[in-house]
Amino acid sequence: MILGIDPAIASMGYAIVDGTTVIDYGVITTNKEHAVGDRLVSISRDIVELLNINPGITEVAIEKPMFVGSNTNALAVIMAYGVTVRQLAIARLPYTEYVQASWKKQFTGSGKASKQDVREHLRLLGYEVKGRDDASDALAIALNHSDELMGAAA
Repeated sequence: MILGIDPAIASMGYAIVDGTTVIDYGVITTNKEHAVGDRLVSISRDIVELLNINPGITEVAIEKPMFVGSNTNALAVIMAYGVTVRQLAIARLPYTEYVQASWKKQFTGSGKASKQDVREHLRLLGYEVKGRDDASDALAIALNHSDELMGAAA
């Protein structure tokens, strides 16, 4: 099973797939009223819980944060990414990083695909994701990684 993660501080998307079968998906949210440190502790705890209730996860595909220009949220996203990677390391789970433009190009054909484009591509493939776009992105990342693994095995 593969865990796909779209890291963020407020709403981190996750999806678990086994081949092309969706096991679970959703978002890990934090309260914007809380201090960043408390939000990071919450993310860390939620990642551990997600791994504990899904012991079949064997690897992770995660979007690597990349920012151009000034982005006031960039540091918080990078910190959320960092605590997530730390928990993956503690769990001894291998992970593959994907730059957003790269996985979007592989998945949709366009490195500049919008969140709506990703959701539409998932729909065309037969996946109906309800809820936040962060979960759609995480599912696309996981499916993209699974497809790469299956292609490498062929």
